[in-house]
Amino acid sequence: MNSNMDPCEDFYEYACGNWIKEHPIPDDAPSVSNFDNLGQDLELALKGLLEQKNVEGLDGDAVRKARTFYQLCLNETAIMSTWREAFDDAVENFGGWPSLEKADDKPRISIEEMYGIMVARFKSDSLFKATVQPDDKNSDQNVFLIDQPTLNLFARDFYTLPETQEERLAYKTLI
Repeated sequence: MNSNMDPCEDFYEYACGNWIKEHPIPDDAPSVSNFDNLGQDLELALKGLLEQKNVEGLDGDAVRKARTFYQLCLNETAIMSTWREAFDDAVENFGGWPSLEKADDKPRISIEEMYGIMVARFKSDSLFKATVQPDDKNSDQNVFLIDQPTLNLFARDFYTLPETQEERLAYKTLI
């Protein structure tokens, strides 16, 4: 509310004028709401509790486990090395990544087999998105929908880390 404004002159500015100044929309969000603000406040409070050594009355087994898990999540080096190993194993199980291999190497499995393995293992649709959902016109029936895929490069770091540049270039060439 902007009490410096005359409501008869500009009611919107009077009623909502300071909202935008006091609640800016973050650069990484398309909008902001009270729920977003409350969620951020809750995350900050929880982060504070997890980072404290001892909180009176909150030192049970569950709290210790939550703190341990939180500390593990902060160890980005371990996360990235574990993720990278799992990713490389998955690529190898799919028969390799043809874009990264020599031109004379032949893929060890067909693209159809690779796609089948990927969907079965990761429930991920990269060529197209296939879903089953209730029919909008008759909710007693289900319909099969085919749609465009979403960009699926797993973790955000895959887009930015220097050690994944070769894979990003291969992915860019592929799409």
